Amino acid sequence: MTKYLLPINDSHDLYIDCVTAKEFKDAEERFIERLQDVYNCELPLDWDDALVELDEKGIWVGDIYDIEEF
Repeated sequence: MTKYLLPINDSHDLYIDCVTAKEFKDAEERFIERLQDVYNCELPLDWDDALVELDEKGIWVGDIYDIEEF
């Protein structure tokens, strides 16, 4: 299992979320689930489509990083 980091800025807060997943695609799915819970919205399951929708809501999401990169 690997830890993945995701920077998020919603104009109120800037924070880094973290999930543990077996592979990158699993991390994307877990981040989408978390973002849906945090912002109380339905997001597409496709990562790129979810980013577009979040951007329209004024929520900036950065790149996903494997913690081992640091």
